Amino acid sequence: MGADPHFFFLPIHVFHHFMSSQFSLYGIYPLSLLFFPDVFSSPMWTDLTHVQDPYLRRLVDKLPDVVLGARADNTTLTYLNGFKRWRSWASKFPEITVLPAAPTYVALYLLSVLQASTSPSPVQSALYSIRWAHDVAGLQSPTSHTLPQKVLESARRRLSHQTSKKLPMTREILFKFFQSLDGSLVDTRFMAMALLAFAGFLRFDELSSLKLKDVVSHTTYFELFIECSKTDQYREGAVVPIVKTGTDLCPWANLLKYLSQAKLSLPTSANGGDGFLFGSIQTKSGSQSIRSASKLSYTRCREVLLKKLGDVGLDPKSYSWHSFRSGGASSAANFGISDRMFKRHGRWRSENAKDGYVEDSLESRLAVSISLGL
Repeated sequence: MGADPHFFFLPIHVFHHFMSSQFSLYGIYPLSLLFFPDVFSSPMWTDLTHVQDPYLRRLVDKLPDVVLGARADNTTLTYLNGFKRWRSWASKFPEITVLPAAPTYVALYLLSVLQASTSPSPVQSALYSIRWAHDVAGLQSPTSHTLPQKVLESARRRLSHQTSKKLPMTREILFKFFQSLDGSLVDTRFMAMALLAFAGFLRFDELSSLKLKDVVSHTTYFELFIECSKTDQYREGAVVPIVKTGTDLCPWANLLKYLSQAKLSLPTSANGGDGFLFGSIQTKSGSQSIRSASKLSYTRCREVLLKKLGDVGLDPKSYSWHSFRSGGASSAANFGISDRMFKRHGRWRSENAKDGYVEDSLESRLAVSISLGL
């Protein structure tokens, strides 16, 4: 490879990975150096070619991976693809420099994206991808200039549509689900998942990613360990405590019923329990059990939810699995739970994000004018 700055940081094992054609998200960082040399040939990165000490050279070779790892894998992949599209478009015009890019040409590119879009999302993604590439390259981003920003604002104004939010689940709906259970493992699994999602304010990915070892029982309550979530950028994890109510809708009682019917057990020590709590159903010799080696897909869970909604006479189009999270949050908010505990239980980082989930009851809304004493 010599001293070619485009490939100076590309280790030999990357070529073996590339030639095998076995691309995976795990191997995205080295591959990014191969397909996006522009970012790593900026002055900030080429200055590192002067490092001589062998130990420091090994650190230099690892630095691109570490820098790219500052973002979640999926985010990095989105930005890489977005920058690739900008690069492909810009390469059609000899007068355009891909990186560093001029604000005027970035604005023109965003305009071309806007004209082919039906929502502002592609324009936002394009702008953020270009900003990310300049940031990684150590260059001033053209996206903060007036022209690109105005194109983005125009896209938001022209292409934004009113979204139809799904309705939140309620305790009354949960009880209808409970009354409609037919004793099958599919239904028992659904009820356990629904109650955990409602009581723990769980996103679907948090729910489906739970493992047996993530459930810990105590005398009057149990805990769910959320290993990672949408707002947990540093993968610190979170513990969600849920009370054992002893009622028909007790999350713990319904979880135990599911575990028994699924032939699963929670680990009794720190070892074991690596299987997923909610897996697909397998039938052997007429007996059903849960395959815990892989987690349950959203597609399958959505199918089950739609059927259950139909069983209890509700419009399937008005609800989704996210309705359990918003429903639990709305119930807690209308009960008067403090904002601090509310945000902690739901793992929200901001007031705006939290408030977007809450459906205020009529009584809560009327309380505002009642308090005026008129």
